[in-house]
Amino acid sequence: MRILALLASLFLTLAAFASSASDGRVASATPKETIWDTQWKAWRQAAEAAGFDFEYFVNGELGGETEILNAVRRNRVQVAGTSSAAVSAVIPEVSVTFAPYLFSSYAEADFVYDKYLMPVLRDIAAGYGLHLIDWGDVGWSHIYATKAVAVPADVKGVRLRGPTNIAHQAYLRAIGSDAIALGLPDIVPALQTGMIDGGIANVVLHTATTAAFAKHYLLTAHIYDTNFFYANLSWYQRLPPERRAALDRLIADSQTARDQVRAMSDGLMAQLRARGDISVTVPDADALAQWRAAASSAVPDIVAQSGPRAQDVLDAINAGLTAYRSQDGATP
Repeated sequence: MRILALLASLFLTLAAFASSASDGRVASATPKETIWDTQWKAWRQAAEAAGFDFEYFVNGELGGETEILNAVRRNRVQVAGTSSAAVSAVIPEVSVTFAPYLFSSYAEADFVYDKYLMPVLRDIAAGYGLHLIDWGDVGWSHIYATKAVAVPADVKGVRLRGPTNIAHQAYLRAIGSDAIALGLPDIVPALQTGMIDGGIANVVLHTATTAAFAKHYLLTAHIYDTNFFYANLSWYQRLPPERRAALDRLIADSQTARDQVRAMSDGLMAQLRARGDISVTVPDADALAQWRAAASSAVPDIVAQSGPRAQDVLDAINAGLTAYRSQDGATP
C-alpha cells in the first residue's frame, strides 16, 4: 500500500511538471521602455496566442548579447534577438551586410533583405546551428566627434571608435582614421579620458551615450545596421512542421516593426537638431562623394575576412539592388 501511495504521488508530480513544462527560453538584451521592448511584448502576446509557452528574459537578465548568443548555440536558450553585429561573431558572413554605402534608402534595404538577402543568410546560418526567423531595423550609422568633421581628410589619424565587427573596423581604416575597437561600456570613459576623439554610432546610441561628450555629429549614413531574431536550429527542427510555421509567423508584420523603429530614430534626430549644444551636419554632394570614395576600399577587405560564403552574401545584395533599381518608379 505504501509503495502504491508513493507511485501515485510520483505520477501526480510528473503530471504536474509535464503540464507546466515550457517550450523553452526566449532571451534578448533589450533596454526597458524602448520600442524594441514594446515589440517583444507584442511578440510574447502573439506567441501565447499561438500556443507557445516560453520563459522570457528579454531585458538582459541572462547577460549581454554574447552570452545570449552562446546560450542559443548550446540550446540553453531556444529563441533570441540580438544585434547583427553580435551575430556576426558567430556567422562572419553577416559582416558583409555592414559594408559601407550598400543601401541608399530604407526602401532599398527592405527590398534586398526581404527578397534576396534573408534566404541566403538563413542557408548560411543553418551551417552554424542557427535558424534565422526575421530581421529588424537598428538604423544608419554616422560619425560623432569632439571636433568638427566634414570630409575624410578631417579624420586622418583621428582616433575613432567602432564595434569590434570586421566591417566597422575596415571602414574606419579605409577613411584614414586610427581605428579603435571598444565595447559599449568603454565608450564614455574613453571619450572622457581622450583615448578616443569620436566614433561611429546610430542616433539611438549617440543620443543615449556619446552626444554629451562629442558635440559634432556628421550624418554619413555609411552603414545600415540591423538586428536578427533566431532560434537554435536543432530545437527548431524538432518542432512539428505546423509549430515551425507558427514560430516563423509570430512577427506578423515586420515592415510595421521596422517603421516603428525608424519613426523613433527620426524623433531622436529631431531632438538632437533642436538642441543648442549639438552640431548635426549633413554632408553636401561633394563631401558625400569623398566619403563614398574613401570607404570603397573597405568592401574587398570585408569580404576577404568574412567567412567562406561572404561573396554569396555580397552577390545576393548586388542582385537585389539591381532588381530594385530596375523597377519602374523605384527611387534609390
